[in-house]
Amino acid sequence: MATKEQIKKVKKMLENEEIDTEQLLSNEFFKEYTEFENMAEFEEEIEGTITKNVKKEDALKVVLTNKTKFKDLADMQEKAINFYIENDC
Repeated sequence: MATKEQIKKVKKMLENEEIDTEQLLSNEFFKEYTEFENMAEFEEEIEGTITKNVKKEDALKVVLTNKTKFKDLADMQEKAINFYIENDC
């Protein structure tokens, strides 16, 4: 498990654009924790869930809860940061 210092460092790197979302949400991360192979498939699923009655934020929630191991976006981000630290740093 990542330490608080490591998590803080990665969050700072994201803020400073030293790493980007694609690095954090790697293909390996998606394969491990979702039904998707990569971020593009995840985004396609969200776009396909959007209707005139379903906004993007709601579509994201539906996809997260139904096709991933996460309860919300914050949960996904936390796990992605830990995964990144454990595998890439």
